[in-house]
Amino acid sequence: MNTLDNKQAFTQEGKPTGTNPAAKEPAVKRGISLKQCNEAFLKRRDKISDQYDVRAVRSGWKDDAGKPKDDGSKARFMQTMPSYCKKAIDENRIVVDNSNPEYQANPAYAFYDQYIHAQYQYTAQKKNEVKQNYLTTGASAIVNGWDILNAFGLWKQIGRDEGNFVTSLKEDIDIFNTQGINLKKLIGKKYTPAASSNITAENAKKVALAKGLKASKFETGMYQYVYSPEFIRNANNKTKSNGESALFTANGDMNGANPLNLPGMMTWVEDKEQTAKHANNDIKKTAIAENVKNSESELMVPTIKLQPEACFNFAVDDFEDKDIDDMKELLTNGRPSLSTKDCFVKDKNGTEVFKGEIKGKVSVQVLKPAKLQTPGDWTTDQVKKDAEKKAKEAKK
Repeated sequence: MNTLDNKQAFTQEGKPTGTNPAAKEPAVKRGISLKQCNEAFLKRRDKISDQYDVRAVRSGWKDDAGKPKDDGSKARFMQTMPSYCKKAIDENRIVVDNSNPEYQANPAYAFYDQYIHAQYQYTAQKKNEVKQNYLTTGASAIVNGWDILNAFGLWKQIGRDEGNFVTSLKEDIDIFNTQGINLKKLIGKKYTPAASSNITAENAKKVALAKGLKASKFETGMYQYVYSPEFIRNANNKTKSNGESALFTANGDMNGANPLNLPGMMTWVEDKEQTAKHANNDIKKTAIAENVKNSESELMVPTIKLQPEACFNFAVDDFEDKDIDDMKELLTNGRPSLSTKDCFVKDKNGTEVFKGEIKGKVSVQVLKPAKLQTPGDWTTDQVKKDAEKKAKEAKK
């Protein structure tokens, strides 16, 4: 069995070689000190910073001049990156090319180079281990109201063309538990305004921070795509044209891979208080990531092309009565079950590498409904600007 999703390796200077001797070697359990991770980080810091900015711009985190826009997250991410490097090496999450003297002396360089080149390499052993929670409990993606309107009103699909980023349902349940929310009890139940188990605005902020997102992420509501274990198992058993499973790992150069997507199937978790205390938000310093334990795994599932009856037309200046009713109903009640007859994945060049039905239940759960439920709420200048931009992109 090939141990890699991507067969590319890197030279001592961090440049692709085109081959990967590590593919012939069995996975090796490694251990590394935080000191080694810090030392390698300081040597690669400038290139990591540059790659962060590239992804920020690609993800839309930019100002009107097209330059990276930052609220301080970059400094906190950079400061705590060595802790994630240690986790990746200690848990054998990435392939380390043992023929590279620099990697052999300090495996941390392999982690940073994979981030810099946006090419992530995983051991088959760790991939299979990570997949177990998905296969057993299903998968989950927590999104906001704006994401829902884009999916059902503009794009008419759940996920980008290259697939949808998800974590295991077990991990999301655990994250919500840290904030005192029993997510397991909420799933499958219709949202009722009077229920004591509902997620409050304050809890939504805490969940956002626990997941490494901006505190304001769920101000437009909190929703969950729930993928059943059956869907995940069937996706895992399907094969893309490149021979890879349709339950697959993400790469740093994918659309939707923002600056916080890390090698090793990991997500970055906000650690604002700790990093401010240790390093005063200086990207040239490092700090221990106290919340690295909350880092969730991340895999990709095929995108679901939505059936017409599940959607509405999201035209900011031209809602029809039916579209308004459908939008309100969706934002209030979610979707208990979606058709999964038309699933697909495209590569970064736009070539379709998977198409077909994946049996299993997929639903949209309302965790905290959007307050914005009339067309007027979505016609601010910024919303108009975003909608026009997305409409132009959809035509390309």
